[in-house]
Amino acid sequence: MILVTGHTGFVGSALTSAMTDRGIRYRGLSRGTGYDLTRVGAMSELEPASWVVHLAGKVEVPLSWENPEAFYRTNLESTLAVAEFARRTGSSVLLLSSYMYGIPDRLPVDETHPVRPSNPYARSKALAEDILIGFARDFGVPVVILRVFNLFGPGQPTSQLISHILSQAIESDTIAVRDMSPKRDYLWVDDLVNVILKAVDETADGCQIYNVGSGESHSVGEIIDYVTSIVGPRKITCSDQVRPNEIPDCYSDSRKLSQRYGWQPAVSLKAGIETLIKTYSTSIN
Repeated sequence: MILVTGHTGFVGSALTSAMTDRGIRYRGLSRGTGYDLTRVGAMSELEPASWVVHLAGKVEVPLSWENPEAFYRTNLESTLAVAEFARRTGSSVLLLSSYMYGIPDRLPVDETHPVRPSNPYARSKALAEDILIGFARDFGVPVVILRVFNLFGPGQPTSQLISHILSQAIESDTIAVRDMSPKRDYLWVDDLVNVILKAVDETADGCQIYNVGSGESHSVGEIIDYVTSIVGPRKITCSDQVRPNEIPDCYSDSRKLSQRYGWQPAVSLKAGIETLIKTYSTSIN
């Protein structure tokens, strides 16, 4: 049995769908199923599991600047609940973490790069990592931490960049963005799901940290170009608003992950955008 926290979210929905297709037994934990992981003892009555895949938590960098307390409280308390459950039951833990490196000293970014979280969301994830690293060292809890760069795919909220651009392009004749220049490494969500399934299919040992990304970066302008090459010309407006601590460019060195699990990303940014446009267009017609 595999426990999945945050199973109704963007990644959780994709993961549990793949688990169902493959006949993998899992149990979803969320407030909707009666498990508030910020409550003391929330997991105390659960039976042991082979793995806890910890996806639950608050996301989105802009919101973390508006309400940092909620991000720190939710992401730390839920991780502590998972860590204590794993210590008590002998379960392994897979944590879905985030980009941790701030403005990079070098590209591509590998796991030896100094950790410099640059916003409240990333800092909350860094502290969550520290909790699990401590439980691995002090209590022998097997831990896998996936530092995922930027995800995209079906079902992602329109508050995220690619979904935001796509929804505008399909529903109107204008695409409005704040900044055209930042470059990011975008990974198709099902490629991440395949990493998770490979990891939980094996036995963990100690605490292992892996970067997960496509190994390429693309600017906001490039994404718009991909989209308009498919849907046709749109009016593009940019307000030239730069986010606090903006990172100009980053992309992952995922060789450690590839060597461990024989994994490579299968879906390019352009192919993923084409799929999303087809899916989005079908859903509104």
